Amino acid sequence: ACSPPQAPNGAQLPLRAAMPQRRLARSRGCCRSAGVVLAGPLVLLLALARCRRALFEEAAFAAAPGAGHSDAPLRQLAGGRRESLGLFLSSSAVLGAPEVGLAAETRGFQLRLPPGWNVLKQSRVPNLKDATARELLGGADVATKAEVLVVRVPLKTTPQDPQGLGGLAAIDFFSAEPRVTRPQIVDVLSKGYATRPATFQYALVGEPSEFLRNGTKFLRYDFESSRCDGSQVEGTRGRKQCVRPDSNEELPTVLRHHAILTTLAAEPTENQDVAEGLLLGPDGAEVLWVVDVSAPVDVWSNISARVDEVIFSSFGVGSDAELAASREALAPSR
Repeated sequence: ACSPPQAPNGAQLPLRAAMPQRRLARSRGCCRSAGVVLAGPLVLLLALARCRRALFEEAAFAAAPGAGHSDAPLRQLAGGRRESLGLFLSSSAVLGAPEVGLAAETRGFQLRLPPGWNVLKQSRVPNLKDATARELLGGADVATKAEVLVVRVPLKTTPQDPQGLGGLAAIDFFSAEPRVTRPQIVDVLSKGYATRPATFQYALVGEPSEFLRNGTKFLRYDFESSRCDGSQVEGTRGRKQCVRPDSNEELPTVLRHHAILTTLAAEPTENQDVAEGLLLGPDGAEVLWVVDVSAPVDVWSNISARVDEVIFSSFGVGSDAELAASREALAPSR
């Protein structure tokens, strides 16, 4: 459940006074989609963890000799027809385009993957009638067991957070003059992962940071976690253990380092139906974008520079024109 951010002195932050005012979308066709249910954006990291095991297993299959798995069929489908598939692939760059028929200003995303990383899953950017958190990209590096996920999270009210306080906290933090502090928003956004039933260990590491790129604010924070695929019990000397439910055999729990990069983008709502409960601002529906890159802690130091220099430095959200302009700015001068 959503708990309001806490002020530094331990008192509750007056959210109604601190948060920006946002309209709620009211539509005749309320979107009641299946999948991850968010308490505002607070459980968005459940979405990040949802396909973790399946993602790596697919990566291992893709790299296996004779597996016959490649992105060639996807490239053939694309065939230069981005408008029909909704995305375009190059050898190391990924563009996530909106669904066919959406307004020209609908937001997409882009990022670049390091050499050796494979794109395993891709989805079109859905329209605003779909208010669920969606994994739009999944990729992996089999050699290091590293993974990357891109998740789009429309901010909305939920039964657990009927006033949308979690979403309003995120909107305030990404505004020009925020009242919500960096530690508070990290607590809000990471709480869902820390409290999910399968989480065995969890701890924030390092100091969160924020920066501006092309006028867009980004938040970066890191944590380490492991999951238990069995039962969590208290062992000898009070030590928590992960065991098989049928035999009490202890199961391994792999500690992974997660680096999270997130930003907020408004998506225009003109000429389209939107899901009920979306938080609407002056520029449209408020949507959180999350990039989660993770790897076992013992190899993280080997890939952290590539994560910063390739994946995070190339990630952006915007219209086609905005993304093209950012690519030109990042391109090496000739």
